[in-house]
Amino acid sequence: FCLYVSVATFCVLNIITGVFVENTKNMLAQDETNMIMETLEKRRQWMGEVLSLWATFSGEDEELNFEAFRRGMEDTKVQALFRKLGIDVDSENCEGVEGLFDLLDFNHSNSIDMDEFA
Repeated sequence: FCLYVSVATFCVLNIITGVFVENTKNMLAQDETNMIMETLEKRRQWMGEVLSLWATFSGEDEELNFEAFRRGMEDTKVQALFRKLGIDVDSENCEGVEGLFDLLDFNHSNSIDMDEFA
């Protein structure tokens, strides 16, 4: 009889453990989905900020040359938007502005379009 009670207790505890493991697995799957959704939302917000920065920079133009880029970098609002995106560029540091322009000008056309900027 003691053996029967021991085996029955072991089975019940095994079932309870299985329920906990299954619940944990479901919660992990939901958490992973939430993380993906948060990442997509942050990327959407970042793209919105980049588009806003481009509109501030370029106005009606579709491309920016270095001179227009340098003039735009003198605007404190543009500098604040760059800092918000995690890029610290001081307009008084001409090498920093030129370096950033060179980094953004992927095709070396001496102008930046929206695709290169984003």
